[in-house]
Amino acid sequence: MVLSKRKKVTFFLANLERSVSDDHHSIEDDDDAEESVQLRHVVSPNGTKFAQNVTIDEAIIAQIDPFDGLIPDDEDFGGYDVTQFYRKSCIVVMPKNKEFGFLQDCAISGTLSVDH
Repeated sequence: MVLSKRKKVTFFLANLERSVSDDHHSIEDDDDAEESVQLRHVVSPNGTKFAQNVTIDEAIIAQIDPFDGLIPDDEDFGGYDVTQFYRKSCIVVMPKNKEFGFLQDCAISGTLSVDH
């Protein structure tokens, strides 16, 4: 969907998930923790699913520290390993001329959904 004919901006709705994993029972303030941020489900405003599990760089998120101060939505304990999951809903906004590249990258990485 194009928000503005002049600026030609498109947007998607998505579920954003940050996972933090470490081999300790407490991962707070641990510089060795492995972190990843993914767009879990990316849909058009009408609900058409476009992509899933798209790994992104947290630096491209407009909100500064979007997960700061949140408690984990879920935790997974496996022996000495622990993974914490933080989830939020978000709007993905991008220039219309970047949409094809985004979808192409999703197709190449196998995260593009073809059920639409």
